[in-house]
Amino acid sequence: MAWDGVLRGARLGITLGAALIALGCDGGGRPDTGFGGDAAVPATINCTDFCQRSADCFVDLCDEDTSSTRYAGGEVLVEQSCLSTCTDPRLQAAATQASWNCLFQSTCRQAFGEDVCHENGRYSCE
Repeated sequence: MAWDGVLRGARLGITLGAALIALGCDGGGRPDTGFGGDAAVPATINCTDFCQRSADCFVDLCDEDTSSTRYAGGEVLVEQSCLSTCTDPRLQAAATQASWNCLFQSTCRQAFGEDVCHENGRYSCE
């Protein structure tokens, strides 16, 4: 499943794939601090957990990439934007259990900067 197809409209700084994360400061060549790695995998594939995970990763990665805290506190806005376009049935139809597990077990940089889950994971801090 390509995360970008799930949240095509969530463009408030996080567009995962094109929506799960099209963040302008890409993760290329940045060291992985391990943030977000080995997170508990929610039992069900759902937008609430997906959007929260995406927002947390966006803020952390952009703060790391810009060596600032300018994105701190922005999780709520990013999460709300994501939730405004995500529907559980659409996400469940697009995600596999393997991709869902990968999203939470990988570090944020792996999932969104390196696309280790093979879901068009990328991000942009624009």
